[in-house]
Amino acid sequence: MPARYLFIINPIAGGIDKQLIEDFVAERAQQEGFGYKIYKTTGTGDEKQIGQLVGDYAPKVVVVSGGDGSLLMVSRLLKNRDQLIGLFPSGSANGMAAELNIPAIKGITIAARRQSLMQCWELIKQGRHRNIDMIKINDHYSIHLSDAGFNAQIVEGFEAEGGRGLMGYARQFVKKMTAKKKRFRYHITVEGKRRHGKAVMLAIANARSYGTGAIINPEGQPDDGVVELVIIKNLNMMLLLNAAASIVTEAPGYHPDHLEVTSCREARIRFSKQLELQVDGEVAGRIRQLDIEVLPGAVKLIC
Repeated sequence: MPARYLFIINPIAGGIDKQLIEDFVAERAQQEGFGYKIYKTTGTGDEKQIGQLVGDYAPKVVVVSGGDGSLLMVSRLLKNRDQLIGLFPSGSANGMAAELNIPAIKGITIAARRQSLMQCWELIKQGRHRNIDMIKINDHYSIHLSDAGFNAQIVEGFEAEGGRGLMGYARQFVKKMTAKKKRFRYHITVEGKRRHGKAVMLAIANARSYGTGAIINPEGQPDDGVVELVIIKNLNMMLLLNAAASIVTEAPGYHPDHLEVTSCREARIRFSKQLELQVDGEVAGRIRQLDIEVLPGAVKLIC
């Protein structure tokens, strides 16, 4: 029986035309003889419809064409299930793909994008995968990077203006960076030990870097059974320069006066005020408390 693939395509992710991806899939299916279905997301009822498709069609692999948000949606559906997840990274941010060295679908020419697609497809056919941890954050799930405070404000502004691509993110970054940045108080309980302090941002990191390539969690691994709480105490020029340099050097030199990292399997965090929360690049509302739990190896991701 031919292998079955379900392709989930987010038409608006990354602002690039996905017809090339549809044509590529049809071409490969004809040449290689596999069965497939395509589902295009609309933003309304997608999880329910995809869940039904997975149950009815029983694909061997579910391939996601989109960014971190699209990947997270499918990961929630396939949590602790047998199906593998493949990636055609084509979103505004492709942080988890970059984390796993999966090439993004990019390039000025169609030939360049087809080349990226073929590289991703070869990985998918090989089927080698890692059992990626999932992080439960209150009633939300994350596999990449979530945070409260400064960056979540940027993501909130980015979504509000209907932004796509890194330029939209950069505009919001400059806007928030030039505004007055208020610190908040936090109280963290990890394995019965309590600590507190002030910060401008607190990240829940299951990976090393954001979609921009900036490293926030130098020791992070998405399949090590722990998550890192990254506390950014102050935003200043030195920290920003280190973050920018890490995109190239992959070796950030953060000073402990600026950034602090704690690994844990579960934690409770309370804040002195309501803060914006973003989960894998998607706005998740405002919170005063976070209950965090690692779900080890919950997602099978081809890389």
